[in-house]
Amino acid sequence: MPITYDIDRSQDLTTFTLSDEVTFEDMMAVLALYGKEGPTIYELYDARTLAGKRLAFEEMNKLAGYLARFSEKRPSGSKTAIVVAKDVDFGLSRMIQILTETTTIYDIQGFRDMDEARQWLAAEK
Repeated sequence: MPITYDIDRSQDLTTFTLSDEVTFEDMMAVLALYGKEGPTIYELYDARTLAGKRLAFEEMNKLAGYLARFSEKRPSGSKTAIVVAKDVDFGLSRMIQILTETTTIYDIQGFRDMDEARQWLAAEK
């Protein structure tokens, strides 16, 4: 599976690991399963080892729409950090941030450094 996740309830943090090529269907299947388990306040997407084809613009719009529809499942003040290694992935993380900034009650931010992402998640809003 190109996406796995681990929920740490003691820190209210879910860490998603994306590897190889991730399809839109993969992403939606994992988000549906995660939603049933009960989302955490903090999410960390480790996308540093993505390879191959990326989500198309239409798929990014669908993902943003999904996140907007289920925004209320996460409390206000929730944060999602996306950590990437490649410029193209940083651009895509910025795109999802822009597409969701007025439709979700939580913040999404892209990072190139894992420590910086963890610090941002831990910082008070």
